[in-house]
Amino acid sequence: MLLSPGYDPAALVPAELALAGLFDGGWLFEDHSRSPREALPLRLEEAGRNGADGFGRFRAAAESLVLEAEARGGTGAALDALIDGLLLLETVRIPRALEEAERAIDRFTQEVAYKRRDLMPRLPGFLARTRALHREARVLCRDLRWRLMVLRVRTEPTIPDGPMQGRNTDFSRLDAG
Repeated sequence: MLLSPGYDPAALVPAELALAGLFDGGWLFEDHSRSPREALPLRLEEAGRNGADGFGRFRAAAESLVLEAEARGGTGAALDALIDGLLLLETVRIPRALEEAERAIDRFTQEVAYKRRDLMPRLPGFLARTRALHREARVLCRDLRWRLMVLRVRTEPTIPDGPMQGRNTDFSRLDAG
């Protein structure tokens, strides 16, 4: 379904699953030229807290959408779209968001941290936490997507066919396709 012609991948991801909360380069670049010397390390800590809070909101929204899909019974095009949306997040949007975050942290390193050598030891840990948040978001999307696919299989089973179900497989039907 994801690769069908005329399929709009942007419409697959529900608005509740916006990735802006995981990282925003603006958290690091808010008028750093006028900040007192002590404000920049605090800004790094605040950006880390903002990312953790954003991931919490992302997790809550994603789990809420999955619970709603499970409550509806797990059938139909809405379920397929949610599964495809989670796949799109997992494979395209979250990796792209991580690349943007890494570029913003690199820019922060070049513009600010080289002038403030005391910040340099904090940046590898900050980058590692940012990568971990994005990795956790990908794992969450993967796990929820698989949960929904299992739900779909349980609620929309195919017709049993073949020797395991006591019927012979019609190979001429398979060859015709």
